[in-house]
Amino acid sequence: MSKVSYDPETGIFTWVETKRRGFIGKKAGCFCPRDGYIRIRVNGKLELAHRLAWNICNPDNPLTPQEQIDHINHIRTDNRICNLRKVTNTENSRNASIGVNNTSGALGVWREKRRNKWVAEIKVDRRKIHLGQFDDFDEAVAARKAAEAAYGFHENHGETA
Repeated sequence: MSKVSYDPETGIFTWVETKRRGFIGKKAGCFCPRDGYIRIRVNGKLELAHRLAWNICNPDNPLTPQEQIDHINHIRTDNRICNLRKVTNTENSRNASIGVNNTSGALGVWREKRRNKWVAEIKVDRRKIHLGQFDDFDEAVAARKAAEAAYGFHENHGETA
């Protein structure tokens, strides 16, 4: 049997009870570099720390398998309860970090070299919406930000962690 304690202020799990006596009181979980999340083995089952944190703090509102936890500040190891929110897959995609391959520095804005224009677009419910072509980069970014607000994207969408 393995039991952990969770501190909602720090987001850190510690071992309370485990087969390994030397581990009691120590930090629980391990970082998975493949996806950037912390996992904890509890009662033989490997759990994502952010899902475990949510269920501990919200016993009357537990996660279903279809629901996700969004790290509001985009830091996948920050499991403080104030940084976690229960969302659908669609809602989670509306608070994404900017991709490492992004060359413009703005989400949904790219340079159309042939026409020498900035293009702004947004994807909503798996449908790409063209927002326009602009001479000025800032105009394209403003169009994208306005669309994000209109479609209910999180204010941190497109920010870096």
